[in-house]
Amino acid sequence: MKTTSIPYLIYLLLPWIFTSNVVIAQETVTESEATTTTTTTAESVVGSPSSSTTTTAEEEGTTSGGGDQGEKVVVQEEKPVQVGPFIDLFGPELYSLELLDESRAKLNVNYTNEVLAGKKVIGLYFSADWCGPCRQFTPDLVNFYKRMNNRRGKKDQFEIIWVSRCRDSNAYVQYFAHMPWLALPAEEAMGERGQWLSQKYKTKGIPHLVLLDDLGNTITIDGRTKIPQDKTGIGFP
Repeated sequence: MKTTSIPYLIYLLLPWIFTSNVVIAQETVTESEATTTTTTTAESVVGSPSSSTTTTAEEEGTTSGGGDQGEKVVVQEEKPVQVGPFIDLFGPELYSLELLDESRAKLNVNYTNEVLAGKKVIGLYFSADWCGPCRQFTPDLVNFYKRMNNRRGKKDQFEIIWVSRCRDSNAYVQYFAHMPWLALPAEEAMGERGQWLSQKYKTKGIPHLVLLDDLGNTITIDGRTKIPQDKTGIGFP
């Protein structure tokens, strides 16, 4: 499946440990049931997830003095209009992390409907780096994810979207490096959308895994319990 990636890239070092000093964006989050306050200072960030992609082109023009002078024309690429249940749930964009080598990675921003096209089951994974049970369950979920996407006749039909409950963006990136799936943007996951999804799917504790069908209908909100009981995926949709 071809995925459109906006050239919004963040290059960072990934030392493959949870307690890293690598910082791509310093973010302070105060989270309560009523309010969430976020302050972000971005470093080494090109563009913004919410801004349109821009390109430049050189065109020759004639000035009033009669000389030729190159003009830079900035062309804004309009984002596609997206509608549907997954846009309502997750918003228009989802992140993916692409490893370039052992020390660098690229954070891609993907259009939600395009990256979820053809997926029959979508998991919604609430998890955080500071949660011990989450760190234990995540490797098992990674193995299950890969196993289900290698099934004959059902290849690459299962996707997971991580809803971060991390406390800052540095922890978000370091923990995301251990996941082969998609994620809500940090500001969405740790903001109002993340709180709303948590309430909608009755998240009383983490890790919490919800499974949805291709129309956004709930298959189960108890994936955390069902997957360890069915590691081979015999009863998986």
